[in-house]
Amino acid sequence: MNNNERQFQYGLKFGSLPEESFDEEYLRLTKLDLAEAQANLDQLPETERRGLTMETLRHFKFGYLPNWINTKCRAKFVCGTYVDEKTGEAKRLPPPSERIIIPTASMNHFNAVATPRARREMGKQYWKQHAGTMELFCDPDALKADTIVVVEGEIDCASIWQATQGAVAAVAILGCANQQKTLGARLHELKGKKFIVLLDADSSGQKNAKKLCDMLIKERHPAEICYLYEYLPTNLKKAPQAVKVDANEILFYHGEELLDSIMKKILDSTCGELYRLATQIEQEQTAEGTDANPSLILPRAKNDKLNIGVQSQKTATKNFETDTTGDDAKRTILDALKFVPA
Repeated sequence: MNNNERQFQYGLKFGSLPEESFDEEYLRLTKLDLAEAQANLDQLPETERRGLTMETLRHFKFGYLPNWINTKCRAKFVCGTYVDEKTGEAKRLPPPSERIIIPTASMNHFNAVATPRARREMGKQYWKQHAGTMELFCDPDALKADTIVVVEGEIDCASIWQATQGAVAAVAILGCANQQKTLGARLHELKGKKFIVLLDADSSGQKNAKKLCDMLIKERHPAEICYLYEYLPTNLKKAPQAVKVDANEILFYHGEELLDSIMKKILDSTCGELYRLATQIEQEQTAEGTDANPSLILPRAKNDKLNIGVQSQKTATKNFETDTTGDDAKRTILDALKFVPA
């Protein structure tokens, strides 16, 4: 990079602010990007909306930036810290790209999701980037519901809201790796809530669903794992990659009516088990105090296995007795929930 390029890129001057100003500048640019994106929403081409209506996009405060440059990189650049580790020279900022901007309710965080046409020109690792502090994504009213559906991505969450007209409460954890930062950080204010974990039905999705369910039950929240694949019409189950189907794909390719029907079936099929778990948690808390291990809370035994063309699995249902001391006495619901090969 020559001296002129080092000093200016996209109208930004390298090192124009002191290094210690980074946090303040990063927040300022995050807010600036959000405001600009929301002002541009009407410019988002319909072909890039993934079946979401403008009503849904506005409800969740989506935005659009046709030429977004990574917010954190820009903040580092103007604070003089966007440099090559080996040479200490300023690095080039990443090229602008077309992005759908999806904020969390606090407006202190957003995901910048590359549009389908923009993805053709970049590596998969750049398809989704974020700015600000990672937070749970949801409609604020969703947290008031008795039963909450947990999905991985924001567009799936918005798709469920749209298809059910807000009747089904859903939240997005912004990727399974962020479940503790997003949902885990809010559980203290969600006492008494029941959860339905709704992730992909492939082997990776099943493992992540178990981890999430473990976290919820450890924090004394009734939780049940479901997969959209199980509720698909028979003809759709035969489609390639059907086990990885998500809510937005059902909405986009098959319409709101099918997704609405599936979500209602999921709620109906899980309400009895969630009530049973809630009752057992309440009984244990009453008998043993709130700090007791939930050793008697066990998942429902299912007679049918998930036949999805991947490794079949079953849920262990043995009620562990904990009369001994030491490590054996610490076996709890986390043991009972482990998936083992059939």
